[in-house]
Amino acid sequence: MTKARILIVEDEIIVARDLEQQITHLGYAVVGIAGRGDDAIGLAKEKRPDLVLMDIHLQGPIDGIQAADEIRRIGSAAIVYLTAHADESTLARACVTEPFGYILKPFNDRELRTAIEIALFKHAAEQRLRESEQRLATTLASIGEGVISTDVNGRVILTNPIAEKLTGWSAAKAQGKPLDDVFRVRQGDAGEALTARDGHEYLIEKTVAPLLDRQGTRTGEVIAFRDVTESKIIEKHLRHAQKMESIGHLAGGIAHDFGNLLTVILSGARLLLQGPNPLDPSPIIIRDIEQAAESGAELTRLLLAFSQRQVIKLKTVDLNRVISDHARMLSRLIGSHINLVFRLDARPGSVRVDPGQMAQILVNLAVNARDAMPTGGTLVIETSNITIHAPTTNTPPDMQPGCYRQLRVTDTGLGMDRGTRARIFEPFFTTKELGKGTGLGLATVYGIVKQSNGSIWVTSEPDRGTTFFIYLPEATEVAASSDVREAFGSCRGVENVLLVEDNDSVRKLCREILTVNGYKVLEARDGIEALEVTEREPGIDLLITDVMMPRMTGITLARTLLSQRPSLKVLYISAIPDHPFVHDGNRTSMLQKPFLPATLGHAVRQLLNGIEEPREIAIA
Repeated sequence: MTKARILIVEDEIIVARDLEQQITHLGYAVVGIAGRGDDAIGLAKEKRPDLVLMDIHLQGPIDGIQAADEIRRIGSAAIVYLTAHADESTLARACVTEPFGYILKPFNDRELRTAIEIALFKHAAEQRLRESEQRLATTLASIGEGVISTDVNGRVILTNPIAEKLTGWSAAKAQGKPLDDVFRVRQGDAGEALTARDGHEYLIEKTVAPLLDRQGTRTGEVIAFRDVTESKIIEKHLRHAQKMESIGHLAGGIAHDFGNLLTVILSGARLLLQGPNPLDPSPIIIRDIEQAAESGAELTRLLLAFSQRQVIKLKTVDLNRVISDHARMLSRLIGSHINLVFRLDARPGSVRVDPGQMAQILVNLAVNARDAMPTGGTLVIETSNITIHAPTTNTPPDMQPGCYRQLRVTDTGLGMDRGTRARIFEPFFTTKELGKGTGLGLATVYGIVKQSNGSIWVTSEPDRGTTFFIYLPEATEVAASSDVREAFGSCRGVENVLLVEDNDSVRKLCREILTVNGYKVLEARDGIEALEVTEREPGIDLLITDVMMPRMTGITLARTLLSQRPSLKVLYISAIPDHPFVHDGNRTSMLQKPFLPATLGHAVRQLLNGIEEPREIAIA
């Protein structure tokens, strides 16, 4: 065992030599003796003792207290003062140097050993504490996250360099400040945003944990956070790229479908223009044109959904209907080398989801299945109604008891091992070759399922295929009917309507629909012309306006008229649903093109009646 190394500082040489013999006899090593304070400082620098026995009253330019203060500054030796007597002022000065003890002259072995051992023990504890603090400081400085800790009153007691950089507060200035002053965070559309002291904002992810003492009492908390601004931007672009990749797969099939639809519409219209014939096929041709246009509208909405330009709305829908509506699209997506099988439970089962997002789930799972079956196979899409009483090993661990609509997607492909299964829902994780996938497909599926209050589970083994189980809570209300061919009786009215649309065909069609239903219709080709009409006709109840028009947009027109006519109602119509408009209670609403006569009629009537959300009628 290494002997403790002691430096003796005593100006009476006889006392110093006696003390040296005592210390040596007790088993310690004396590394030097000094009679003056300045000599003690020099020896301490040279010998680096563990402990200094320092006489308070020394001859020379500096006394023992001043020498001890300098030795503590240049090293970490423990100080034990030697004194025969000391007044209160001297002891007060000595306390500044943080001594480890006092020994009164004359010394006996027991007192000397006790004082030395206590001092060495305290010194070792101090060293361990300093080393621990140093390790903590180095760790906090080296990690890539900001760290802030607070006391029980929520005041900052520690910040690391990353936290200083992101908040704009230095550690010294942040200490003692309320946490909300230093760590200013708000919840935004893109997540939590941290506002730095200079006003700069960072998107962050954070974790918060309590600080507890030995009794488990909360003494404060620690916040760890990191800047995810760049990764959020990259993630947004990659999500968009992943959606566009899906659109690329669909492009060929959709082009083919549109070609067929336009053939029906153009050829049928030409036959009608040629006039009646003995067989009078007009009703059949008109019905074919209507069905083709409805299918074209559905394809347009699908493209908008995948390009992230469709407004996300949760609706009560029949899950079987959503799947059936996209059956042809899925078939084209996976290719003719894969057998696509649908096994849809005949029992009714409604869920509350966004239909566009549900379509994205189907596409992402179908693309994954296709890639797992490069030489062909079978893809089975099934639905069923199930009731969960308690989670089991075959259900997601986060499932709550209740009634669910289950969607199962099974392929006969390559399958996955346990390690891959554990990571498939992680953003950017992919087993595909570089450039073959973004690693966001299944992460997107997971996010959509969670946003719909559902759960997802997967089973898979290498060379034995994969099955995805998606559980969506069964909706209590019944899915809305998709039949748009309904009577106009509930759509009639006598109000004055100003119709503003730069496309002549659309404007004439809307005018006919409104006139048939009893409304008095005033027309304008753009916003400037509409303002001129309102000067001549002040009694207008409803403005129906296209959003994108020459000379003045529909948004600007509506704002102008609403400021003049507080009771005016406004119905925007647009082919692109993400135009920014101010939703003003039950005074304004948006209707997406294309629409059917009944859809326009209901939107007009319900807006005039003061119902905030016009009833949306799906187009099959």
